[in-house]
Amino acid sequence: MDPAPVAELIPPTRVLRQLSVQAVMNVLLREGGASRAGLARQTGLSKQTMSEVMRLLSERGWVRESGKITGGVGRTAVRYEVDAEAGYVLGVDLGASTIRASIANIAGAIVREGEAASDPRGGAYLVDQIGTLKRTLLAEAGVPVARLLQATVALPGVVDPATGRLSLAPNLDDMGHMNVVSSIAQVLDCKVTFENDVNAGAIGEFWETPQSQDEHFAFVSIGTGVG
Repeated sequence: MDPAPVAELIPPTRVLRQLSVQAVMNVLLREGGASRAGLARQTGLSKQTMSEVMRLLSERGWVRESGKITGGVGRTAVRYEVDAEAGYVLGVDLGASTIRASIANIAGAIVREGEAASDPRGGAYLVDQIGTLKRTLLAEAGVPVARLLQATVALPGVVDPATGRLSLAPNLDDMGHMNVVSSIAQVLDCKVTFENDVNAGAIGEFWETPQSQDEHFAFVSIGTGVG
């Protein structure tokens, strides 16, 4: 069977709803808050669609009322903002010398970060350290485990999507014989994505640094290895 486009696999109404929700969340995260009318203007969504999106986001706890906005004579509107504590994400940098991790809320603010010297025994011991660091940071931040929605793990080399094994990482050569993807996903117990550490660093630097989206730039990582 030939792979079908995503739009053909998901009902059109559900696709449109997902796009509408994403558009509204993007505005709220960027602006910090807005009324329904303001959101409708910035997203181009109709009043009816906006009402449905805000109902959905409110019911699921992603947004909350944050006050009133005064408009014309005698007119006020409810202001909405993202409930930053509705969910959290975890970022892990697995290195040959150090493991670093940060927890951020869904508004992008880091609430806790920490690091540990990488266990020289490598392999499964490093995976266990990732799990321990996750639990420690969640506890220190007072974040319930159930609110950790996703984690991204940056690691040297390349992960084979078919086998979950790590290759082209000479400083973590002992991890080349294990399914790194399933092992780490098991200890983190949430949705996990994986990225090359230097690529992840470049993406983060590009996101944090004001610049034109069509500019080119170079990112060099100097640590236990150079990338």
